[in-house]
This record gives sequence, C-alpha cells and structure tokens, in this order.
Amino acid sequence: VTYTTEADSGWNLIGNPYPSAIDWDASGWTKTNINDAIYIWDEDQQNFVTYISGVGTNGGSRYIPPMQGFFVRVPSPGNGYVGMNNGVRITNTESKFKSAGSTIKGIKIRLEGDNYRDEAIVRYAAEANYNFDAGLDAHKKFSTNRNVPQVFTMNGKEEFLAINTLPLEADYTQMPVYISVASTGKYSLTFDGAWNIDESKTVYLEDIKKDTL
Repeated sequence: VTYTTEADSGWNLIGNPYPSAIDWDASGWTKTNINDAIYIWDEDQQNFVTYISGVGTNGGSRYIPPMQGFFVRVPSPGNGYVGMNNGVRITNTESKFKSAGSTIKGIKIRLEGDNYRDEAIVRYAAEANYNFDAGLDAHKKFSTNRNVPQVFTMNGKEEFLAINTLPLEADYTQMPVYISVASTGKYSLTFDGAWNIDESKTVYLEDIKKDTL
C-alpha cells in the first residue's frame, strides 16, 4: 500500500481473499506504516462503516466479511504493508463487537435526517494523547452520496475524525462537533449513553449558531 501526492491522500482499497470472514484484531496480520482503522462501504446505508481498537461507527466491527473490500490509510508519503496469514480467518461472527465494552469510556454521537444516519465517537483511554493516534483514532471518510448527513469531530491539528480518542485526564475539553448536510430539513442529534464516564463529570452541548447550551 502507498501514499503518493497524486493519489487520494494515502487511501488504499484492499480485500479479504478468503471465503470466510476475517478478524482485523487477530494475531495473523502484519501491518507496517498504516493507521489501524478500517473502512468498509455499506451500500444499504450509502455510508462508510469504521472500526478501530474495540469501537466502530455505523455498525463497523473487527470482522470483515468474505471477499469484502476495505480501505486502510498510509499516513505519510511512502510505502506501507498489509499482510495476513490463515490465523486471521474465523468461522463464526455471531459474537459481534461491543460498542460499549466494560473498559471503554466515551460517547457515541448519532446524526439522523433525510432517511439517512451517520455516527461519530469520542472516547477516553489511558494510552491516548491529544494528537492523532494511529492505533486509536480514525479519520473521517465521507460518504460519496451527498444526501447522507455526516457528523464528525476535529482534533488540535484540524483533522476530521470519525473516532476521536482523548487521554483519561482530559477533565476539561472543548470538542468541536461538526455536521454536514446537503439540504434544508429536520435533523436530530442523539447521544448513545456515556460509557463508563465518571458520573461527576458534566457534558454540555453548545449550539454556537443559537448561542445556547
């Protein structure tokens, strides 16, 4: 896999060559100079599903279906490598990934409207930092269908993120949440709980257009 200035910023479409599902978190992978997030186009949703390190948006999970293509990203100019052996294969994917496992701390943000939906995740982890972390954060890969509303956050380097992981000690954090819609209409934001966040913490949503909390 490669990153060149002529290509689409390091995005590479590769595939599952097996007639069985494969596990992105299995030990049979060799991953060199790539971000650890995967992105799969879902034709029914007309949107990308994203997964990294235990959490996913739009139904994304660690399991890649048989013969399925998926995107990975090389983060900087040059070459990367993705290899796999038979250890990545699985025979049963009924035990779907947990969107809010016992050790995951965070919030899922869902945007719905115009008969479509999109999701973004903000979470907290001891090993995270405030910049982009290739093993914990996932860039936003926007739908190719302009009618699908999009929600995403931004880090300190102004990178758009579908999954944004911050340090545990981030007691006070301003997190810009952006939405992009193609047409005027009614849209709703919902928040899928607060997974294992200290109940003494308070989360505010500020509407900077209406200047309300």
